[in-house]
Amino acid sequence: MESWDFLESALAHLGDRPRLLDEFRRAGRYILKSGKVLFFFRQQDAFVSDDEAHRCSAGHPLSLWLEEHPAILDSAQWPGTEDPALDAPIRQQLQGWGARLLVPLHGQGQLLGWMALGPRADGAPFRESDKFRAVLQGRLLERCLEQAAQLAGLKRTADDSALLAKYLPGARLVSRTELASADLPVEVRAIIGEVLHTGRTITQPARPPWRYRISAGPAPEIDGAWVLWEESAPEIERIRGELEQHRRELFRNLGLTLSHELSNPLVSLVTYSQLLSRDSNAPMPAGAVTLAREVSLATEIQKLQLLAEHATLLGEIASPVATSVDLNTLLTELASARGLTTRFSEEQLVFSVDPNLLRFAFTAILDAVAANRPDEGVKNLILTLRTTGTGALRTAIVTLEGKRLELDGTLPLPDPNSTPNQGRLSVFLAREILRLHGGTLSAGPGIKSTDIQIAFGALR
Repeated sequence: MESWDFLESALAHLGDRPRLLDEFRRAGRYILKSGKVLFFFRQQDAFVSDDEAHRCSAGHPLSLWLEEHPAILDSAQWPGTEDPALDAPIRQQLQGWGARLLVPLHGQGQLLGWMALGPRADGAPFRESDKFRAVLQGRLLERCLEQAAQLAGLKRTADDSALLAKYLPGARLVSRTELASADLPVEVRAIIGEVLHTGRTITQPARPPWRYRISAGPAPEIDGAWVLWEESAPEIERIRGELEQHRRELFRNLGLTLSHELSNPLVSLVTYSQLLSRDSNAPMPAGAVTLAREVSLATEIQKLQLLAEHATLLGEIASPVATSVDLNTLLTELASARGLTTRFSEEQLVFSVDPNLLRFAFTAILDAVAANRPDEGVKNLILTLRTTGTGALRTAIVTLEGKRLELDGTLPLPDPNSTPNQGRLSVFLAREILRLHGGTLSAGPGIKSTDIQIAFGALR
């Protein structure tokens, strides 16, 4: 009855490995009368007991002996090996475990582990019938472990199928041979081909010029791939609408900025031209002489030349070149050239940016701030640098601190209902350069007053 009860319990717990081993341990104690039962299984380069209290390396003489001699080992009747250097470690290991009988467990021609039985509870030696029962239990344990592994694999497959049904209910399986003839959109077929080539899961988001949102991954069981796609035309239209809105806003702000930059020099040049065209004998109206003296032709021409020079930067913004740059070094050079006080960390802050464009952006911002402080320029200004975030989200934050700061379109804060006016083309370009680097130019509260904050990251 004990044997039948043991078999029923073992079969009932094939899906629970720890409980299955407990049933075989119980059988070893009650059927084989062993006072102690341990199970050793391979874990990488060693055999470890199921209670993790004992360990035997795969290169130990005992492991090698059981690998080459798949037979039961009774330490009381074992004649030993011809080599004393191998015999002593084996007996010492058995004595350390308190084991009298070892039953090796094999699978697919390899040693999976062994069952170690301590002395009989009554102190008698193991009889041949006991050894025969131990061998049968060992063979049964091998089959049970094999079936348990298969059941575990089936359970994992069922769980995976349930997840597939939950997260990808509309997935389609396409084998390599079906790919050429399957009725699939061109974009979907291309993604499946890439999955079969790379062997990895690929996700294509919904964005122009693609029509579909696609997820696909390898399916080795059919030498193919699973794929899920859906029409994303509404989302793509929304993205296109946002891009078009941004493009229109960009051109509107550029037009307002150019209009502002061109109007003052042109008005001065027209006034100067009108004064020169007057008949030298004709009387000058009141105040005309003073006005003519205040108009400097060279200064206004210089403004227009600088405007044309800044306009050429639009081509460089369209094709930026990313380079690994230490921001501490770049900003220290700019600050030293203008006599700014800096508060930087000593560590290197390396970012992938376009150094020429960033240098222009910071120069433009400092020039604008200095022009709005005619009496002080950049005197008593402090430049600080810190970083936040990690990896792709790492961001550099530069703060310009000082009194009476003004920057076109940023500080004072613009009125939401007013017509946007960037003021200087150079500041407008600086904003676009920072946007290329995923950054912003804004005003924020400081310790003494409102500061100008410049945030940016790696070149996109």
